[in-house]
Amino acid sequence: MNEWTMIEDLRKATKAKNALLQNHPIYESVNSPRGLNVFMEHHVWAVWDFMSLAKSLQLAYTTCRVPWTPPRRADLARFINEIIRDEESDLDHNGRASSHFESYLQSMEAVGASTSAILKFIKELEVGEHWKTALNRSSPPEASARFVSRNLEIIDKGDTIEIASSFAFGRELVLPRIFSLILSGLNEKAKDNPRWNPLKYYLKRHIELDGHEHGKAAEAMVTETVGKSTDGWKKAKNAAIAALEERVRLWDSIHQSVVQGQDGENVNLPESADVSQEE
Repeated sequence: MNEWTMIEDLRKATKAKNALLQNHPIYESVNSPRGLNVFMEHHVWAVWDFMSLAKSLQLAYTTCRVPWTPPRRADLARFINEIIRDEESDLDHNGRASSHFESYLQSMEAVGASTSAILKFIKELEVGEHWKTALNRSSPPEASARFVSRNLEIIDKGDTIEIASSFAFGRELVLPRIFSLILSGLNEKAKDNPRWNPLKYYLKRHIELDGHEHGKAAEAMVTETVGKSTDGWKKAKNAAIAALEERVRLWDSIHQSVVQGQDGENVNLPESADVSQEE
């Protein structure tokens, strides 16, 4: 099979898992401030580890050493550098330079979600702790810890095909639709509440970037990385399916946590959060 046939086979292989994600009940269950808080406290870990996947690809496709030498594939270097630029130093809802991770933390604070666990994790990493130790000490939700661990173990393994396929089919090609569904729910249930605006901006920005530019380029990155290797395509397919399965497991767990926490009380957004400058 040629490379076009291979990538088409990979699309077909991931179609069922994509359908599970797009029809997941989580988008209906995150329908209150309390439900949103639970969702974000789980999901922030996936927001964080996105950058670790992206950075590992930057190391693979660009020259991050001195003395510098030209990258072997300037087109792939350009693609991953554009993602790093957008993800690590984009503009937030107030027009200030910020990573998307930091923008997500702002969104959490605006609606009263706890950031203590993820910030403890970051501090542990900053002082040089191994990520496994940092995870144990920060006590993330079990499903989030599993999700992060799987991705970091792939990175530690250092197989560029698996990293690229997980990144493309587990993130770039699926997130625009997922975020559109979340955004639709927010627009319907809290369209007039300005405290949700930072999260809406974050979601809209990802839909714009991944839906219009990054998705197709990510698929091309997999094609170029694997080339004509039949074994490589098998590895790429397995990695893509596994990445989507982990997302489904994460969504299942978050949905269960949200439903269990819905006790009928009317939980209001915090009055102390200042989002007066938004949009």
